[in-house]
Amino acid sequence: MTDQRTAIVSRIHTPATATLVDLGLVGGIGLAVVAIHVLLPPAMHSQLAFRYQHPAVLSVFTSAFVHHSTSHLVSNLVGYGLAASMTYLLSWQAGQRRWFRRTVVVLVVVVPALVTSTSYLVLTSLQPGLAGAERGFSGVAAGFVGFLFVALLVWLERRYSRAVAWSVSPMVFIGLLLEIAVIYASGVPVTIIGLGLVGIALSGWQLVGEIVLPVVGDFQSDAVLEVGFVGFTIVLLGLFVLLLFPAELVQEGTTTNIVGHGVGFVCGMVLSGLSY
Repeated sequence: MTDQRTAIVSRIHTPATATLVDLGLVGGIGLAVVAIHVLLPPAMHSQLAFRYQHPAVLSVFTSAFVHHSTSHLVSNLVGYGLAASMTYLLSWQAGQRRWFRRTVVVLVVVVPALVTSTSYLVLTSLQPGLAGAERGFSGVAAGFVGFLFVALLVWLERRYSRAVAWSVSPMVFIGLLLEIAVIYASGVPVTIIGLGLVGIALSGWQLVGEIVLPVVGDFQSDAVLEVGFVGFTIVLLGLFVLLLFPAELVQEGTTTNIVGHGVGFVCGMVLSGLSY
């Protein structure tokens, strides 16, 4: 009986089965959000949404799982799927599948309440008497973008060293902040751009001193592939920033909550770091 149980457990933890479990977790969350949108009547959607003038306690969490329209749902799930998939690839290559699963659950459970409550406090303080309702999975998707950023650093730490990861971290983060500044500032002060570029340059100089390439073997092709992989991930992060922080905040009658997106991104970084 013991041998049979051991064999069953062994089959469950095979790489192929583990991958199916991981992808099922990510896909299952997306399917659950779709099911809520399709199966629940509009009246229920309205009850689950968070209303700024008459907020309900449970809606702080449930508002993340209802959407204004099908296009709103699709855009949020596409962002979530891309960020989660790339994060899983990095976690898998770093040998951190358990961390990935643990963090996915934490983000889906914790981020909605943090995003909604923070948005309420910030937006109502800026505009007292704010009306309307908050709904959508984009805050959680932003959390997975923050998770992707941390997963890149974990991959770099496992592949090279912690020093390399800590050198790349400020370069990417400062670059993303500069991107947001360019999106929303009509004329970004030269001093801000200059300080940002100096910070990136200093981190890059430190990075050059940390990387040690192997002396023999096909290191050139490997190095090119890995640099390309890291570059692709950074470009993807930049594209996510464009989607989360659009220049036009009102599109098709819907206002993009960039406060919620920012909170989701930061929460994704912090919670995934704590989970690691």
